[in-house]
Amino acid sequence: MPLMLTLPALCVALLAPVAGTVVDFFGRRRTLIVGLLIYAVVGVLPVFLESLSTIIASRIALGIVESAIVTASTTLIGDYFHGESRKKCLRTRRRWPRCPPSCWPVGGALGNLGWRGPFLAYASAPFTSSAVAVDVEPQKSEQPAGARRPACGSHGARCCRRFSATFGGSCSS
Repeated sequence: MPLMLTLPALCVALLAPVAGTVVDFFGRRRTLIVGLLIYAVVGVLPVFLESLSTIIASRIALGIVESAIVTASTTLIGDYFHGESRKKCLRTRRRWPRCPPSCWPVGGALGNLGWRGPFLAYASAPFTSSAVAVDVEPQKSEQPAGARRPACGSHGARCCRRFSATFGGSCSS
């Protein structure tokens, strides 16, 4: 059973260089949207699979998709944020995987469904994917990393959607 938990992370670590090439070839945003949809399907699969070997195979597939999601979301953060706002976003992203206590009741409720219940949490990924899909991708700026860029609040709802899409994509993994 520990293999089911560690395989996706191992795939992310091993496939990051390949994922970078995939993200560059297909595009960051497209890779993130498609990756999140596949992530939801593959993540929920263990609920329906019977054999341990197919469940492990689905976890390997999840790790492959996670490597693309992590790479795409990280590069999008690099594209959308500059200077101090980029540093702040990446620091926040690094802290996010520590599940806040507000998520514990959801985990407990899914756990009450049996050992397969927590896999249903992956079904939330399409909501993040839809946030990415409805956002208009900004033009890439050639602004140097040290240059000042307007804060998120000055861009209104579009910037908030963009942040939640890139941040949500990076947190899904």
